[in-house]
Amino acid sequence: MAQQLRANAETNAALAEFSPVVLTSDDQTSLTAHPVYAAASGYLDAWKRGNYGGMAQVVTRMTQTVSPGQVRQEYQDHTLEDYAIESLRHSGAAVCLVGLRIVVNGSSYSPEMRWIREGADGRAAAPNEDGEWRLVLWGATFFTRNAA
Repeated sequence: MAQQLRANAETNAALAEFSPVVLTSDDQTSLTAHPVYAAASGYLDAWKRGNYGGMAQVVTRMTQTVSPGQVRQEYQDHTLEDYAIESLRHSGAAVCLVGLRIVVNGSSYSPEMRWIREGADGRAAAPNEDGEWRLVLWGATFFTRNAA
């Protein structure tokens, strides 16, 4: 019981220290230094190369594990030709939205990627807990529904 109370106090302190931040391409240094930038660009680079296994590795495990075959089926007709990460809105300790400009099959879109910081158990991870950033809405339709 005492151990759980101490863990809760540590999590509450870590959450209290969190400050939301919005980063844009106007401050390229801060934008590219954010860990979600690396996660998002890794996903997008994997898409450009047709590396469906690499894409599947960063999808959230919250509901179920996504296989490379599922990603291939979803993306095989959607060729990512170019992308730019324009903004990051790190609004919650375990939530970050990434604003993009992408070109898929010759058409331009302005989607938003939703990332969560997830623990090994598939639940949201507080800043003081082990976790990694994972993509929540990963289907090609989420990327190609907002024409630029």
